Amino acid sequence: MTTINDKGFSLIELLIAISVVALTLVSISSGVSFAVKNSRFSQEKSVSVRYAQESLEWFRSNRDRLGWNAFYSILEDDSPGSFSYCLDSIPGDLQGFQDLQVYVAPANCQIQTTMYTRLLEINLTDPSTVEVTSRVTWQDNNQTNETVLTTTLKQW
Repeated sequence: MTTINDKGFSLIELLIAISVVALTLVSISSGVSFAVKNSRFSQEKSVSVRYAQESLEWFRSNRDRLGWNAFYSILEDDSPGSFSYCLDSIPGDLQGFQDLQVYVAPANCQIQTTMYTRLLEINLTDPSTVEVTSRVTWQDNNQTNETVLTTTLKQW
């Protein structure tokens, strides 16, 4: 024989079941949100590494095209020791390399049509060595992110 209490769920059981379902949905949605945010950051980081690597390769190719003495002479004329170039675009010819201006803050180094800025830091350690650091930065949710790649160019 059945009674009224045996035919369905009690109010407490129903509330517990709804709470479990709600917690599960909140967990899934926050997990998806976290995955999307990480995916976007990974994509932005990948692009910033590409911009930094591009500038180092461009710098290296100018050394190869000019030869060490002419290359080092251009850099030394800009400023002995350490200095920076604002590289908002990659010049297409040697004249563009020779015409680079030493960075003076607060010049805008934003890469054209992007959210990234790129600064090349040059350190003339000795007449046979140039250390080049490419710093690419971008803003994401009021947080500044940065990619830094460094290479050492030697006289060969």
